[in-house]
Amino acid sequence: MSRDDNEFAAFLAARWPLLVRTLVLLGVPERVAHGVAEDALSRVYPDFSRLSREEDLDVAVYRELFDARDRHARHQETSEDAGGADQPEAAPPSDVPEWMGDPQERLEQLRAALDTMTPQEREVVVLQHVAELSDDQVADVLERPMGAPPRLAAPDVRLALEAIPVDPLHAGDVADAARVRRRRLWTRTGGVLLGLVLVALAATWVADRLDTVGDVQAADNPLPVAWYAEGTLHLSEVTVGVRPVLELVGVPDGVVLTNDRAQVLFIEHDGDQQQIGDTVTGTSLVVEPDNGWVAWADPGDGDPELVVYDTRVGDEVGRRSLADPASGGGQPVGDSHAVAIDGERVYFRTRDTDFAWAPLTGEAFALSGELVDIAAGARISRAPDPAALIVQAQPFDTGRLIVGTDARLTPDGRYVMADVDEDLAVFDVATGEEVPRMHSPSDEGRSWTYVGDDTFLVTVLHKLQDKRYQDTLQMPDQGDYRVYECVPGRDDVCVEVHRVPRESPDAPVLAR
Repeated sequence: MSRDDNEFAAFLAARWPLLVRTLVLLGVPERVAHGVAEDALSRVYPDFSRLSREEDLDVAVYRELFDARDRHARHQETSEDAGGADQPEAAPPSDVPEWMGDPQERLEQLRAALDTMTPQEREVVVLQHVAELSDDQVADVLERPMGAPPRLAAPDVRLALEAIPVDPLHAGDVADAARVRRRRLWTRTGGVLLGLVLVALAATWVADRLDTVGDVQAADNPLPVAWYAEGTLHLSEVTVGVRPVLELVGVPDGVVLTNDRAQVLFIEHDGDQQQIGDTVTGTSLVVEPDNGWVAWADPGDGDPELVVYDTRVGDEVGRRSLADPASGGGQPVGDSHAVAIDGERVYFRTRDTDFAWAPLTGEAFALSGELVDIAAGARISRAPDPAALIVQAQPFDTGRLIVGTDARLTPDGRYVMADVDEDLAVFDVATGEEVPRMHSPSDEGRSWTYVGDDTFLVTVLHKLQDKRYQDTLQMPDQGDYRVYECVPGRDDVCVEVHRVPRESPDAPVLAR
């Protein structure tokens, strides 16, 4: 769980009961207040990090709460006009348990006192005594001068609140509601825009769009991760027809990929998809799986930029120029690209210097050496020898040399998967020692991913063996691709889990 998620969960635990009880004392039925409050929180959630930094979070949340209440009231009026009014809420039973006697009595007194006030006075009193907002905060929420605050005669407000039951709500439920709302909003907006574009561009745009996204079909995935092969993206419960995939990363709500048209697409678990940007072919797509951030190099309009996108929120976190002033702008210079995301810090290379950047705060600084990857505090850097890499388990670790020309860390920072002599090798970050090779020497490792708990998925090109070819045992043009689940230290280190016929020279791409 990311820092933002932890902070939101703590905020939710503290404010959720007060939000529901505020609505109830404003006249919203108890069974409705929970849904209205969750709707308000789902609208705050995508912008929670910025609101907590730049604004009064309580004011923002209660403004959204009042907006949600008003939306519900308008909907109720429409339903009643159509003959669909809800039945009035049943009165509380008279046989209140003895231990609830005092809270229930205080609640009735409080409601009686509130019923004597105008709606405007009632809002002020409830925000002051239930939400516990200051006078200035109340004025900001209501967006009107508060005037002389009404006097509340009913005592023991906190005791009265105990008589209003509140069902628990988990932060994950709010995040799910925010995702559903974002998807519906995108669908509606996309439908309107599609209609306008169809009028303007007719069939040309439609043909290009359909060629990009393809069909969605229900299908079980034989692997525990998303993967691509032969024009088909395999998700957990569906397959999606897509153009050739170059990079594929997993995020909490689905996958992000780059294709042969240099497009960046976000595809959710159910196959819903949208283009979220453009990239430079051959540059990296990097991900922080915990918070759903992805980053890539965007060619821009003459000024290349590093783009960071939050897939949970459905919006960009920030952009930063990758242009080298000495180059005259244009495409990213040389090896300029995103390197890694670790938490809320993005690492990138521009020309011959690496940088770390925190887009939420704007902090940025240059790094020494050439960074290859970073995850959970562990890092890989290039060694002076081009065939070697330096692995550090933590920032001030002296590091260990491993053989390899390129490499990637597992998200937990425990292992390195390196390219060695046109094959794949796994190293333990803590010791720098190579893990015994997890596939047959007669096979060629082509792609890999890590699924946690010391478990790897490795795709190899299986090569047929024939005793007539003692010097070249492999016949690669007649082999197939095989995916193995490998666990170092297990008796059967690797177990075959899937085969992909070799109908093209491109190996299956596993989501990382």
